[in-house]
Amino acid sequence: MSRLCARISVAGCVFLPVILLFFSLGALAVNVPYWDDYGAIVRYMGWPFGDRMQHLFDFHNEHRIVTVRLFLEAMVALTGKVNFKTCMIFGTAQLLVVLACFAWFHLRHFGWRIGWTLLAAASWHLFSMLNFDNAFWALTALENFGVLMWAFLAIALFRHRRRTLFLVLSIVCALLATFTSAQGLAVFGALCAMSVVPPDLGPGSATWRKTVRGVLSYVRRPFALCGCVAVALSAALMGALYFRGSQASGDALAAAQATLGDRLLYVTAFFGNLVPVYPVALACGFAVALAIVFVTFRFPRIPPRLHPVFFFMIYLVGVAVAGVAFRGADPRAALSFRYYVITACLFICVATLLASVLGESSCIVRVGASTIAIGFAILDVAVFAVGWPMFAERNEALRVNMLTWPQSTDGLRVGDDYREQASSELRRLESLGRYSHMSLRRKGESLPSVPIPWPKPKVP
Repeated sequence: MSRLCARISVAGCVFLPVILLFFSLGALAVNVPYWDDYGAIVRYMGWPFGDRMQHLFDFHNEHRIVTVRLFLEAMVALTGKVNFKTCMIFGTAQLLVVLACFAWFHLRHFGWRIGWTLLAAASWHLFSMLNFDNAFWALTALENFGVLMWAFLAIALFRHRRRTLFLVLSIVCALLATFTSAQGLAVFGALCAMSVVPPDLGPGSATWRKTVRGVLSYVRRPFALCGCVAVALSAALMGALYFRGSQASGDALAAAQATLGDRLLYVTAFFGNLVPVYPVALACGFAVALAIVFVTFRFPRIPPRLHPVFFFMIYLVGVAVAGVAFRGADPRAALSFRYYVITACLFICVATLLASVLGESSCIVRVGASTIAIGFAILDVAVFAVGWPMFAERNEALRVNMLTWPQSTDGLRVGDDYREQASSELRRLESLGRYSHMSLRRKGESLPSVPIPWPKPKVP
């Protein structure tokens, strides 16, 4: 009976953050476009179908957001409407797949206690209210969560590449990751690295010398060699096709002038993004970087069944390093809440691999896993309590100010230089019957005449 109660308690710890985040979305999110939603969704869905198909693969900033556009097409085909709140909820639901992938590895490899403890820690990281800048934004929910889902699936399936079906599904998921966000390009690099490692690299290869011998023996096999070459050529071809017609942004030009010190600070702060206070993030990021080096050095001791977690970590490191090309001029830009989910996945991977290398029976692992899970649970409950009134005020301002449109374009939450164009594109979307800002009006509510001030964050 006590064991059953313990399992129920642990399962509750795993699903509580999921419930909290989706409850927040249901209660607070509003069907209103926000910043990039205007260019990526409002403008796109206002075009005729033929024009939309011609622009399906167009860049949005440095990203080709094909899967986002296909989801919008499916939504309009099924409902006739563009609903931004539905985008937020569906986009966030993609994190459930990421959590399921971690659950597969945690529960299969580790024992009852460590496996469920690591899974609880993973859940509190992934579904933290610190993810608000992704979850409460239609485009980022679909894009930033989606690319991680497809990338993790591609890497997990690639381990079983000897089966043709799994190989095909892996490549399809890699393509979907790439055409969700530019971050997806890094998955091909991870697959290239993974392709030279034997899927059945056994426990006998517990040293680098034996591992290198195993790799050299593996790549000499015709099937394996052809597979490595095919993945490498696919990665090169995908990169060439992806960047065809791209133009360097202002941020990329500025990043090209960044010093080596700024670039290193950016990557370090990115690794420590779980604590979005710059000095603390640098300290945390340095610790995470050391853990990544340690885990990589001990790769021969990582069981083959956890190799997908290792290469997912490599993929995430690649994403962080690639960000230098666009944001490296300002190391503090690494603390954007939009990057939080990447750092969270990276931290989960590192913690999982450390637990495997050090041994689940180790006192450090038992205490450390419990401390991480409990610590982040406390942190995220506090963020939820503090953040709820802030998010409620922010989203109420979005709703009220949208009701002042079209009399006032100041009610649109978008850049000043794009406001008039955004207003025109929103008019077109409404004229097609795909969106109605008046659906935001509550029963008996008088229409506001002027926008209310946009709230500023207030931390007690």
